Amino acid sequence: MTKKKAVILVTSFTFLLLLSSIIVLSLSLYKNKHSTLISEVRIPDSKAIVLFLSSTENSFSFAMEQAGIRSHLIEENISLEEEYYKPDFYNKSQMDSYFLERIRNLNGKQKFQGVIVSGGLACRFAKKHAAELFPGVPVVFFDSGSNSLAEELAEEKNFYGFKENVYLYKTI
Repeated sequence: MTKKKAVILVTSFTFLLLLSSIIVLSLSLYKNKHSTLISEVRIPDSKAIVLFLSSTENSFSFAMEQAGIRSHLIEENISLEEEYYKPDFYNKSQMDSYFLERIRNLNGKQKFQGVIVSGGLACRFAKKHAAELFPGVPVVFFDSGSNSLAEELAEEKNFYGFKENVYLYKTI
């Protein structure tokens, strides 16, 4: 075998590997409907299913909040589905529509009896789409990122949550 044929053979093989990887990735994304799933805690015969939408940066304090929410709901025999909404990880112009479709698909498979929302971006998403996605379902928010957004959310039907107290003078 000549050197030229060997290079062509290796190049062709590399191209086929790359092409097969792209096909597998594409099928996986299609199958998962642009999954943004953090975790899913399914309890057989649970009393309810709660959706936790978050755009909060993953930090130690957030992980502790998440673990607390998860453990309390499990104790109460409630299943939890956690989804992460962070548009800058994806194409910003399309993330809202991807995420909307993802939540529609999830809600079509099982009806959520409650929604927990954390982070400003997730709060805005929930406010914008709650009437379509969660009609009559209570939406509990925290860590909205701004008190003005928290006040807007509190005015929405079926939204419950709290404002954040920021004491600037303690940080100076």
